[in-house]
Amino acid sequence: MKIYLDILLISNAVITLIFVKLLTLIVHIRISGKRYALCMLIGGAASLLMLIRPENFGEGLLMTLAKLISVGLTVRAGFGKQSPARLFTYTAVYVAVNIAFGGICMVIWEMTGSNAVRISNYAVYFDVPLWLLIVCVSATYLLITLYERLTFFSKAKERKFKARFALGDISVTLPAVSDTGNRLTDSFSGEPVVIFSSSRLFDSLGLGDESSYSFTGFHLIPYSTVSSTSLMPVTLRGRVTIISEDGAVKELNCASGIIKSSGSERAIFDPRLLI
Repeated sequence: MKIYLDILLISNAVITLIFVKLLTLIVHIRISGKRYALCMLIGGAASLLMLIRPENFGEGLLMTLAKLISVGLTVRAGFGKQSPARLFTYTAVYVAVNIAFGGICMVIWEMTGSNAVRISNYAVYFDVPLWLLIVCVSATYLLITLYERLTFFSKAKERKFKARFALGDISVTLPAVSDTGNRLTDSFSGEPVVIFSSSRLFDSLGLGDESSYSFTGFHLIPYSTVSSTSLMPVTLRGRVTIISEDGAVKELNCASGIIKSSGSERAIFDPRLLI
C-alpha cells in the first residue's frame, strides 16, 4: 500500500477532531475552536509515527511512549489548565476512545479482507480518495455536533446552573438562569453580557463610585427592564464560568454586567454562550 502524506495527515487530524469532540461530550466540557485546531495539528503530526518501522522491543516501547506523549499533549491542548487528576482521567478516556476506534477498524479489516485500511504504530491510514475521506469525516463531525446541540437545547430550560465571577481575590458563585432573551451586548467590545445581580459583588468591587470605573476597567452601558431603563457597569476583566448540575464546566468569552440585587442574587446568561 502506498501512503500519501496528505491523506495520512488530514485523516488523522480529523480523526483527532472527532475523538476530542466525543471526549468533550463524555466529560461535559466545551472547548473553543482554537483548541480544536491545535488538537488537530498535534494529532496529524503524531500520525507520522506510521512511517517509522521499529526493529526491536526497545524501539517499539519508544514508539508507544511517543504516542502516549502525543495523546497527553492533545488533551492538554484541548482542555488547558486542569488538575493532574482531571488530566489523567481525560487522557485515560481519550486512550479508551482510541482503543475502541482501533478495535472497530481491526474488525472491519479482518472481516472484509480489505486493503483500504492500514493500522501501524497507533496511526490509521485509509487508502481512499481524499475527497471521500473529507466528506465522511465532515458528515460524522456534523452529526455529532447536531446531536449535541439538539440535546442541549431540549434540556437547557430544565437544567440548573451556577455562574462564577472571579476577578483577583474576589470570587462569587450565584444561581444562574439560562435565558435566550438575554441578548444584551457590550456596545464597546461587541461581546455578549452575562448579568450578575448581586449587591455583595457590586459592593466588593466598589461600583458605587462611578469615578473609579476608568481605573478598575468598568464602563457603563444602557439596559432596560420591563418597567424602566438604567445604566449597568460592565467589564471585560475577570473570568465567568458556568457550572451545570451534571458537573459540566464552561468558561465563557463574554463581558460581565454587575448590578445591585433587588431580591435574591442570581446571574442571567444566554445559553447559546455554552456552545
